Amino acid sequence: MLLLLQNLGLALGRVLLGVPGFGLLGVEAGWLLFVGLALTFGLLFLLGQRWALWPALGVLVPLALASEGLRGLLAYAFPLALVGAEAYLLWRSVGKG
Repeated sequence: MLLLLQNLGLALGRVLLGVPGFGLLGVEAGWLLFVGLALTFGLLFLLGQRWALWPALGVLVPLALASEGLRGLLAYAFPLALVGAEAYLLWRSVGKG
């Protein structure tokens, strides 16, 4: 039974991670690591391990950064945040001057 589960996991890993000859996700499957970690810590939290909530929530941050949908948003939001921080610092320094 254990051998069957190991072979099933290996085959699933090949399909998901895009081993040559297989592949659904291709090369851009880094988010899969973060999903697995978040699910693992989430399951531990549900099983009564209260400490596992914080790692589960913490793993969601890199998951959001690795997702394809947020990359386009971050391409504009991060430079705008830097310009906003610079404008605030300039405004604050002029006000004291």
